[in-house]
Amino acid sequence: MKRRTLLRAGLYGCASAALSRGAAAASAGRYPEHAVRMILPFPPGGAIDQMARVASQMLGTQLRQPFAVESMPGAGGIIGTSFVVHAPADGYTLLAASASAITIAPFMRASLPYDPSTDLQPIVMLGDSPIAVVVRQESPFKTLQQLIDAAKASPGKLTFGSAGHGTAAHLGGELFKWRAGVDLLHVPYQGVSPAQVDLLGGRVDMMFVNYTVVHPQVQAGKLRVLAIAATERMAGQPDFPTAAELGVSGYVAGNWNGLMAPARTPRPIVDRLNGIVVEGFKDPQLLARMTDMGMVPVTGTPDDFAARIRQEVAQMKTLIPAAGIKPE
Repeated sequence: MKRRTLLRAGLYGCASAALSRGAAAASAGRYPEHAVRMILPFPPGGAIDQMARVASQMLGTQLRQPFAVESMPGAGGIIGTSFVVHAPADGYTLLAASASAITIAPFMRASLPYDPSTDLQPIVMLGDSPIAVVVRQESPFKTLQQLIDAAKASPGKLTFGSAGHGTAAHLGGELFKWRAGVDLLHVPYQGVSPAQVDLLGGRVDMMFVNYTVVHPQVQAGKLRVLAIAATERMAGQPDFPTAAELGVSGYVAGNWNGLMAPARTPRPIVDRLNGIVVEGFKDPQLLARMTDMGMVPVTGTPDDFAARIRQEVAQMKTLIPAAGIKPE
């Protein structure tokens, strides 16, 4: 009797799980049935905002529902990211994600209201903006080697500005120090704009910054790129050498952006969103526009995106203690 009861319970559990999976698949097939929110955890206007709007337009056109980008800035992207983490896992709240809140924040904050490795589901990468080693046009450093030689001759004297403690620009500088074997003085600012103003004014010697941020000033001849932290030269800027070409091996850093969703979002929804974006990014005009912005187009599968995150987390786990940075 007891055995029959257990058997019935087991069969009922299997049937319930099958029905649940079937309901999820049916719901995914109808998705989306109303507007979708795409949370931007930063102020509008940056590269991630631009890429999120490109993706939202693609998805809205193909799925015939509004995909609205909504800015929710604060705490270096943590507030907006936390909002998405705690949203229903139904595909109607997505995150325009970047490295700062996903692979950097866990090592820079003593506590976070989420765990990026378990609370978020990668959907698709949108692009990557490599870190550029930038000086003002009037700088005495015409080459990366000249900068390195000067830094080694006067340890701790040369300065680099960043958008703030724990930002991608800060860690880009720390990684350069580690890989090049130099000592530089970090000068944090409240955002990238004031740091760039002081670089142009000669109050700091250099910046390690996503190329998209300084692209207009480079094009205007006010700033000069000595190297980029990438494995290969950018298609739109073939004159910029990689740091590895100039003797600084292992200096690869950037600020990717992409789409993520709350964990446990049904995989059919994730795959559908991924497929639309991947296909849309084959458009030559879009690729040319991204290249002009200084972005490197990157898509791939959700699993490719997850692998990129794991790779960066491993690098941060080594870099941040080596740089002597303590979580706040």
